[in-house]
This record gives sequence, C-alpha cells and structure tokens, in this order.
Amino acid sequence: MRTAFKDISDVGFRHVEISNIPETKEEEGEISSFLGEYALDLIAAYFGGNYIDKEDFEYEFDDFDKLCRFLEVNNAKHVVVGGGLKKQEGNSEEDYQFLANALNEMGFLAAEHNIKLCYHPHRGTMVEFPDQIKLIADLTDKEFVSFCFDTAHLASGGGEPKSLCKKYVERLAYIHLKDLDFASRFVELGKGDLDIKGIWEVLQEIGFDGPIVIELDSADDCRQSCENNMKFLKNVLGFEF
Repeated sequence: MRTAFKDISDVGFRHVEISNIPETKEEEGEISSFLGEYALDLIAAYFGGNYIDKEDFEYEFDDFDKLCRFLEVNNAKHVVVGGGLKKQEGNSEEDYQFLANALNEMGFLAAEHNIKLCYHPHRGTMVEFPDQIKLIADLTDKEFVSFCFDTAHLASGGGEPKSLCKKYVERLAYIHLKDLDFASRFVELGKGDLDIKGIWEVLQEIGFDGPIVIELDSADDCRQSCENNMKFLKNVLGFEF
C-alpha cells in the first residue's frame, strides 16, 4: 500500500479510494499514517459482499459498521458498495428484495456516520444489466442508497454510460471512470472503445459534482498506468489539478 500511495501522489492525484479493508487497529493506523505521509485524502472505500444470505449478512453488516467508523475518522464521505451474489440458476424476486433491504439498512447506518452509500452495479453480480439497475433503484430508498456508476462495468453489462448517467442523475453520487475495449477488457483511458470524452461532457452537462475516481482493476505496470491516465485527463479532457 505504501508503494501505491506514493505512486498515486507522485503522479499528481490528491485523493484515493481503498479496497483492502483494515482488519485491525494497527492496519487502520498504518493507512492513516500513509495518507498523511503522501498528502492524500481518503475519499471512499470499496466494500463487497453477497448480501442475500441472512446469516452471512450479519457478519457483513458488522464489518460494514467497522468500515464506516474508520471512514468517518479519516473524513471520507462515501462508501462504494458492490456485490449481490449472482446465482447460477438465476436470482429470484426475493433475492432482489433482500439485497434492497440490505442496502437500505447499510445506507441508513452509513448516514449515521455522515457517509453516503453508493451502490456499484458490477460485472459478475446480480446487478450488472440495465433492467437490474432499474429494479434495484425502484426497490431501494433514494435517501439512503445512491449509485456509483463504473463506466466500463455499465458498458460491459450492455448499458450506455452516457444515457444511464442522465437517467439516474438524481441518484448518481460517485463515478469510476474507466475504459473498455472490444474484447470486454478493462483498460486505461483512451485505450478502449468507450466515448470517455463524451461521458465527461455529459457529467458536466448534468452538473455532476461528486467524486470521479480513475480506476483500473489490474495493470502490467501500475505506476505507468497511473501516469497514462493522468496524461489523458490533462491532454484530452483538459482537466487541471
């Protein structure tokens, strides 16, 4: 994590989202220390689970509570929640209702810590296609459950990122900006087939003012990938840091 934080800071980014959740007070202290050392603000953490098994959810909820407390201490205002177990035989209406109830409960808890829950439709989960996004939007409380839209995951699920951002503008609170190539691989900005510039313009058009996180799930050279994404932001999108 130290190397990652150093690279992110050196390249010029000033905020970071984490996905490796601290399990001990020592790990919490280490992350907080790294944030200070590299002048980074913690903007959010990603939290994944299956959410549709009652017994599992009790443990997931406890972990989520601990995470929200950590985020609050570090002044983060968002938590990105992904998941919902995708069953091989397909998910039932009961599964979607259970997921919605879980998100509502988690969203209420997050709000008590001054944190906004942002649900992330995700490839390989029970919410990845546009009709599934609509279903979970209809079943959840908009006061406590917002959306994190990942541009590559939306496209991978057959959605059109620009139109989905417009459709759910009132629920949209967080963005993962990422490209997708013709082979459905997640790639650096500008190296895929998504209209990243068009998406950026739509976000400006709808007045989006939430966090935009530049994310890539894997890379051969993480530092170089970070630099390439920064160059795209500056040279193609004209973003100034």
